[in-house]
Amino acid sequence: ADGKIIQRKYSKSAGKYVKIKHANGYETIYMHFSRFARGQYVGKYVSQGDVIGYVGATGYATGPHVDYRIKKFGKYLNPLTFRSPSKKLPKSKIAFFKKTTSKYLALLNSSYEVIALK
Repeated sequence: ADGKIIQRKYSKSAGKYVKIKHANGYETIYMHFSRFARGQYVGKYVSQGDVIGYVGATGYATGPHVDYRIKKFGKYLNPLTFRSPSKKLPKSKIAFFKKTTSKYLALLNSSYEVIALK
């Protein structure tokens, strides 16, 4: 998820690692990078899908991998069973959303059909 980089450093055990603070008390930690991605620094906001580092074997790693950890309010969670919170539009706003976006959806669909026919 989107968040703010709060640590980007090296430690003897974790190697090169990045810690990201997310909304609602969540933090993710990515360890053993071979190198950090260019332009990623402490204080920078990142979006889901941004590259923050590259697979490596730094620290106590015995082979190339990224160690991924997730915390909520300081307590570690199991990333294999973790279900991320969903972002749902409140029911009271769905009709307004559909009305507002329908003209744009029609434009996108018509543009696609024109391009596809060429």
